[in-house]
Amino acid sequence: MALIIEALLSTGPLPTPPERAVRACLVVKKINLSQAYELPDETIVTGVILEITGGGLTDEEREIVKEIEGKEIEFILWVSALGSVDLLYISRNSWLIFRDYAILPGMGYTIKVKLVEAKYDEETVEIFPKRDVIEG
Repeated sequence: MALIIEALLSTGPLPTPPERAVRACLVVKKINLSQAYELPDETIVTGVILEITGGGLTDEEREIVKEIEGKEIEFILWVSALGSVDLLYISRNSWLIFRDYAILPGMGYTIKVKLVEAKYDEETVEIFPKRDVIEG
């Protein structure tokens, strides 16, 4: 079980991304992640890519991009002080998955991902282990 989000791949509002991350991120509702689990900035959130859509992919390109589905991904959480959303910046470790397939921020790609665990201060927490929560 996990938190399932679907969000536009963007660069985010920060002038520089968190350490260990690139300037590409997804938006997540604060209530479903940082508030629910009391997570601090720079928490490592891991998940699995479920689907990539948009970006003007041709049918042939869509088939190639499907190779990414099912791959593990790592994010670095940025907890916003204000508002109702936080940002999940793609870690440098996971960036190659997107870069090599030219899935880049600002090009209209939507990423659907299943977030399964969060790691911080030597502690690992499963995200919604009893049932899937679909962010909508």
